[in-house]
Amino acid sequence: MKYCTRCKIEKPLTEFNKQAGLKDGLTYKCKPCASACAKEWANKNREYVREYCRKKYAMNPQPKKDSAKRYREANLDKAREANKKWRMKNKEKARDKFLFVRYGLSTEKYESMFKSQNGGCRSCGKQSLDGKRLFVDHDHNTGTVRGLLCHHCNAGIGHFFDDPFLLQCAIKYLTESNKETV
Repeated sequence: MKYCTRCKIEKPLTEFNKQAGLKDGLTYKCKPCASACAKEWANKNREYVREYCRKKYAMNPQPKKDSAKRYREANLDKAREANKKWRMKNKEKARDKFLFVRYGLSTEKYESMFKSQNGGCRSCGKQSLDGKRLFVDHDHNTGTVRGLLCHHCNAGIGHFFDDPFLLQCAIKYLTESNKETV
């Protein structure tokens, strides 16, 4: 049995952590009291703890990444729900992240393209009057970004499988069908 200096209760030796250098090799505080003291200290020294964690992560980020990955895999529904809530609260950041991950476009590059197109579709020139952002058009084979398109132009080019020949055939069809009446 040993006396805890914090809670002032005598407890079995198994309730104390090991610490070399002390007379009996055990800490002065029991495990629950030591844990409570550590939490209190961390709360009082939040900035120090944050900075320490940042430095530790910068030196070796892999263990933290592995731990986060294991948590996401074990708690897939929770992770998806948390991600969904974050996206709803941070729509602009989520959009910016999507553009960067999907197309390698920074927000500045997107805005630069938008301004160079005078805020309109690169294909038809129509302005985005409903306040919606323009779609990023890209070559599906190479992934190269070609420009910003309105919904209709983006969908139309996609339905023609990015094939200029099919688009020429459609133009020919429309031109000829306007001359003829059935």
